[in-house]
Amino acid sequence: MGKFSDLSSIVMARFATPAWVAEGIITHPSNFIGDVPGKEYIRISVLASNNPEGSMYAKLNAVSGLIMVEIYTAAGEGPLRANQIADILDKHLQGGYFLSSTGVAQLGLSVLKDQGLDKANPSLQRTLYSLSFSYFGK
Repeated sequence: MGKFSDLSSIVMARFATPAWVAEGIITHPSNFIGDVPGKEYIRISVLASNNPEGSMYAKLNAVSGLIMVEIYTAAGEGPLRANQIADILDKHLQGGYFLSSTGVAQLGLSVLKDQGLDKANPSLQRTLYSLSFSYFGK
């Protein structure tokens, strides 16, 4: 498996763990198509950047970037629930490590930003949670 596919696999696997599933937050990858029941869910995407040829990080088979989580909550109810979900994400992600047989991802600090009403469904509020990472393949 290549570094981009391995990175994506180990990040998405974190959201399939019993500990995450027990949180009860509906979770989908960013390219999910279909209706989502209820007024609360998250969408996960991984934005990874290759390192320049000849750099030390390229030789280490490394990439860095952001894990982006779109948090959708009911519009008009204020930011509390989105903030609670961000705290739950921090508990499971921030400062952690993801391991696989072909590499390791080290997670950094998170950032939270209100994005306003969702354009596709204005009954939902969209909040963007992002988390930096560095991935080192074997």
